Amino acid sequence: MIVFICGAINAGKSSVGKLLADKLDAAFIEGDTVRNFLSMLTVDEARPAIVEGIVAVTAALAKRKFSVVVAYPLWNDDLMRLQEGLADVKVPIHYIALNPSLDVALTNRGGREIGEWEVNRIKELYEKGVNKPDFAVSVDNSHMTAEECAEHIYQMLSSK
Repeated sequence: MIVFICGAINAGKSSVGKLLADKLDAAFIEGDTVRNFLSMLTVDEARPAIVEGIVAVTAALAKRKFSVVVAYPLWNDDLMRLQEGLADVKVPIHYIALNPSLDVALTNRGGREIGEWEVNRIKELYEKGVNKPDFAVSVDNSHMTAEECAEHIYQMLSSK
């Protein structure tokens, strides 16, 4: 199984993704780790290569029978890259978008303090719909802890 946890900055993707990976006994890929290889580019310039890198690692692990949980903000136009890159992987693929209210996303959560750049970027991402891409099941985690959200998603996946 492959689970993509997407959403805007400060939605809880990494925290929830790590907890969900533990529950599923799955590998965990933090998309921002791939982003760090391309620090010479802006986030928007690097995004296609980041998604392709995430796909390559995910496919390699899935082909070796590992379940994989990926945390990264995915845009609607990323879906084609994901589908093409994972076409040969024959396991269920799930897309979950963490979608706390904008007011919640703009607060310091989970020990993370957000700065002015992040505040502006969160607002931009919400305007562009990154918090709820068309291809993902949206989970409003505004009033959930990371543990509660991971359990909620785990139960959703278990019922399929």
